[in-house]
Amino acid sequence: DGGHTWRDSSVGLGNDGMFSLAQHPVDPAVLFAGTYNGISKSSDGGATWSDSSEGMPPEQWPYAVVIDASDPEVMYTSTKNGQNKGFCHRNSFCGVVMKSTDGGETWTRIMSGLDPMSEFYTLLIHPANHDTLLLSTSRGVYASLDAGEHWWPMNTGLPATGNQVRDNV
Repeated sequence: DGGHTWRDSSVGLGNDGMFSLAQHPVDPAVLFAGTYNGISKSSDGGATWSDSSEGMPPEQWPYAVVIDASDPEVMYTSTKNGQNKGFCHRNSFCGVVMKSTDGGETWTRIMSGLDPMSEFYTLLIHPANHDTLLLSTSRGVYASLDAGEHWWPMNTGLPATGNQVRDNV
């Protein structure tokens, strides 16, 4: 009804909070949610959810789950490490950027050129060239021209590139 009324749709999520939500570009009943414990998937429009975080480190907080509209089997996520209640300095790494090539079933790290002591927030796929990705982090902005294989900083002119924030993007 266009958002006028709402109902609980969290079966399988438990008490997990949700950081991000992505809808499959071809099948609108398929949703992916970034939660306090990684990524959850729904195949029934959000009525039920199951874990879809195979390969991800535990307790990742995905601030972005992005599906490539030209090839929905390709997905990306950018996270903050939620261990120790999200205090970056208490962890061995602060977050990860990951890629799936099988529709979110399994994930692999794509961190070449990124500092693991960074938190990773918004990730965008360029609409005209899907190999070009843009990423905001706690240490600035990065770009990849090869679908996440390598990352380069794009921070010239930014006033600060070393901010660590807690619970806020």
